[in-house]
Amino acid sequence: MKSLSDQRGVTLVELITVIAIIAIVAGIVTLSSRDTIQNYKLKGAARQIFSDMQLARLRAIKEGRAYALEYSGTAYSVKDAGNDGTFGNSDDHVIKNEDIANGYSHVSLSSSLSRTVFYSNGTSSGGTVTLNNGIKSRQVSSSTSTGNIRIQ
Repeated sequence: MKSLSDQRGVTLVELITVIAIIAIVAGIVTLSSRDTIQNYKLKGAARQIFSDMQLARLRAIKEGRAYALEYSGTAYSVKDAGNDGTFGNSDDHVIKNEDIANGYSHVSLSSSLSRTVFYSNGTSSGGTVTLNNGIKSRQVSSSTSTGNIRIQ
C-alpha cells in the first residue's frame, strides 16, 4: 500500500497559483491590446486625413482651381470652389464626405481653422488638424508656402 506522500497530483495551492498567474497575464494582454488598437485607430484616422489632403492638393494642381477640406465636428468634406472660385456658395462641388467617428471610434477631431484650402500652384492656406484618442494625439498639418502635408 502506498503512503499519502507517494501519491502524485496537484495540490490546491499549486492550482490556485497557476490560475492567478494566468489571470495576471490575461489582464496585461487585454490592457495592452486595447491601447494598441486605439493607437492603430488614431494612426489610421491621421492617414485618412493626410490622404484626403493629398487628394485635394493634387486635384487643385491638376484642374487649376482651389480645393479644400472643410471641418465640422468629427466630419469633414473635400470640395472644390466651383466655377466662381470661392467657397461657401451653392456651386461648390463636394467630392467626398468623411466622418472620423464612423471609421475610427474614440478618435476626436479638432482644427485650428474651419477650412484648409489647396491652390492650383500647390500651396495651401495652411492649418493643423488634431486627432485625439484620449491617450495620444496626432496632428496633420499643411505648410502655407509649399503646401506640403505631414503627420506629426
